[in-house]
Amino acid sequence: MMPYYSMTQDKGLTSVLKWEVHPDFSRESVVLLAGAGSARTIKVGQLIAMLANEGKAVAWDPDAADGSEIPWGIAATDAEAADGVDLAFGLVALRRQCLCFANGIVWPEGVSDAQKAEALEVLEAQGIVTRFN
Repeated sequence: MMPYYSMTQDKGLTSVLKWEVHPDFSRESVVLLAGAGSARTIKVGQLIAMLANEGKAVAWDPDAADGSEIPWGIAATDAEAADGVDLAFGLVALRRQCLCFANGIVWPEGVSDAQKAEALEVLEAQGIVTRFN
């Protein structure tokens, strides 16, 4: 009998990005805010936002009131900022003029359909268009 092997792979950029004008135009490197008490982790496909007072990236939080409630882009790379240490330009985001798979977006726990729809509208106004196929 032949051995059976199984492998799992983390979500990659191709599960989110369908098309972009050009990587140099559509993507942007940003500073990921330091973790607070533990590492801050962002995964490919996760919506990111910019803190209004710091200009640093964090995970999108629709219930916040510090700038992180406004979707800014979609993470194109995994990134982790250590506790107390910003990750300088280690996070790449899809920022403009690209077509993304809607089912590749990683939504936070508990986000309503209305919040998702609003986030997708904000992204589309920035040139990040999502489709379900």
